[in-house]
Formats: sequence, C-alpha cells, structure tokens
Amino acid sequence: MGADLLEWLRALAAIATAAAAIIAIKRYLGELKVNRRLIWQKTSVQQILQDGDVVSFLELKKSYRAMAASEMKARLDAKDITDEALRIILIDLCADNVVVQMGNDNYAPTTYLGQMQSMQATNSEMLTLQKIFFEAQLKFLANQDASIKEMLKHQQRVTDAVAPRNSSLSSSSLHEVR
Repeated sequence: MGADLLEWLRALAAIATAAAAIIAIKRYLGELKVNRRLIWQKTSVQQILQDGDVVSFLELKKSYRAMAASEMKARLDAKDITDEALRIILIDLCADNVVVQMGNDNYAPTTYLGQMQSMQATNSEMLTLQKIFFEAQLKFLANQDASIKEMLKHQQRVTDAVAPRNSSLSSSSLHEVR
C-alpha cells in the first residue's frame, strides 16, 4: 500500500507539474498576444504622427480606428480602440519620448519638438542679426542726420551772407509762398 501511495503521489505531482506548465504557457501566450497588440498600437500611432505635423486627438483617433479596422480587426477587441485605450498608448509614447503632447489635446512626434527647438535657435540667431543690422542702420541715419543738419547750417550761413535776415522778405514769408 505504501508503494501504491507513493506512485499515486508521483502521478499527482506529474499532473500538477503538467497543469502548472500548461497554465504558464497559456499566460505566456496571453502576454505575448497583449505585447504584440501593444506594439501594434504604439507603432500605428507613431506611424500616424510620422508626417511631423501636430495632430489633434480626434484626428488621431479617426486614423487609428481606420487602421485598426483595416489591419487588425481580427486581433483587436472593441476595448482596444476606445478613447481610453488610445490615451493610454499616447501616455506610454510620451513616457518613451516618442510623442510629445503639445497642449489642447494635440500631439506630435518628438522630432517636431526638435525641429521647433532648432527653429527657435535659428530665430534667435536671426534676431541677433536683425539687431546688429538695425543698430548699424540707426548709426548710419544718425550720421546722415548730423550731416544734413550741418549742411542746413552751412546753407543758412550762405543764405544769410547773400540776403541778410533784415531784408524785406522774411523766411516765414518764403515758406508761405511755397
């Protein structure tokens, strides 16, 4: 009887081991399916944003659902294409630094942010160049203004020498004639 019990326990242990292995394989396959779905969802959203433009959540949702309907309809459940599921994907992509939330429920790839930062640096350089140009222009105009004032003073001296101020025609009456 002791040998039968030992055989029984061995058989029971083998059955338990086989059941545990089957459960582990089933969990692994379930996780694999979830991971594949998650990878598909992330790459799909990234593909939609690949143009580099800012996309609103509503536009993103429309494109995402169209892709899901055409490519993954057999593998995606209705819960996988809900607003909440898409927002979770966007949060993951933002955390992975693939997507950036621009505000007002708009999203863009991080390359867009990089482009904007490089444009900001370029704009800063342009503003510096404009400032230098305007300073040079103001200096030129100030010199021109000084030259014009000097020329007017010289012309006034010549005019005074030719026609003294106490003549019958005053400068104010000359302005009225013109």
